[in-house]
Amino acid sequence: MVGHRSVDNLPGVLQPLLKILPLKYLVDGLRRIFVDGASVFSLGTEAAVLFACTVVFFLISLKIFRWQ
Repeated sequence: MVGHRSVDNLPGVLQPLLKILPLKYLVDGLRRIFVDGASVFSLGTEAAVLFACTVVFFLISLKIFRWQ
């Protein structure tokens, strides 16, 4: 069952939506590290997407959150 992902069992409508979820990139990066033996520094796309999401969510939280 190597190479089989549970995402492949989802309906076709949901599969493109998974590309916008940051958790997908976290799981893909962890899979590459633990299964494929990749280095943390070789995770280009995964690390870039997670960093961008972190920055965006941080900026949103700065705008929304107030101590009151």
